[in-house]
Amino acid sequence: FLSQSGNMNDTLYYKVFTNKPENWKKGSPVTYLNKSTQPFLIFMGSKTYPNIKTGTTHFMKLLQPYQPNAKLVLVKGRHHAGMIFQFLGPHNAAYKEIIDFMSASVK
Repeated sequence: FLSQSGNMNDTLYYKVFTNKPENWKKGSPVTYLNKSTQPFLIFMGSKTYPNIKTGTTHFMKLLQPYQPNAKLVLVKGRHHAGMIFQFLGPHNAAYKEIIDFMSASVK
């Protein structure tokens, strides 16, 4: 993201990802995609940060050859933090979808 954003001086993400591209590659799940990659079910809030939307779209495109049925669930009206916090409550509507996905993924 930092190298594509055109703002290599943006230090917001350096605490977590450092300013070294080799570390970004090691920390990116894209690096590890292959035919043995475990199944993915991805949730994203419709009001999330632009960089998350871009990264998720990119990830889904690269995942497609390995998992053509991988699913991206767009949750309307949710920001990034809201997407995370919604899973704290046991009565979340997404739980059934997650449980069904997990059950179908067990071989």
